Amino acid sequence: MKLAALIPLAALLAAGTAMARPASTAGAITGASASPPATAEGRLFGVPPDKIVGAIRYTSGGVGISQSRAFEKAAAGYPLELEFVRTAKPRDEFTAGVSVSILNNQGKTLLSTTSDGPFLLARLPPGEYRVRATDHGRTIVRRITVAAHHHEREVFAWPA
Repeated sequence: MKLAALIPLAALLAAGTAMARPASTAGAITGASASPPATAEGRLFGVPPDKIVGAIRYTSGGVGISQSRAFEKAAAGYPLELEFVRTAKPRDEFTAGVSVSILNNQGKTLLSTTSDGPFLLARLPPGEYRVRATDHGRTIVRRITVAAHHHEREVFAWPA
């Protein structure tokens, strides 16, 4: 049985472990140069070590203020950043346990995993990809372009 953790932002604030960056509206943001972090696996920032599946290196997590800050710092060193939230009032809720698949243009699955938190950072070569994210049986599919020397951020938001 898949265990998906909902982390209400208000509860995290009350407990003193809020995410450092609030969830934003869904959409990709292309921006800063994607230079690698000071260590090969981003350990300098305190994120979990990269996992390797085939040619893809990735890390996932971001639960609690220290880990969310670590992911914020490390994100620019990864070509792709995925964030998972459920829309709710008064604030969005971060979610974990999201099933994530990244497919290339030919439809071949390059990565299939379950997120360990509301963030997944992936080292992908430049190209066109299709990302499938499934939370509680509801799937969102996005086409994403990873450009050389850029950081791509995509927020997946499900209705509560």
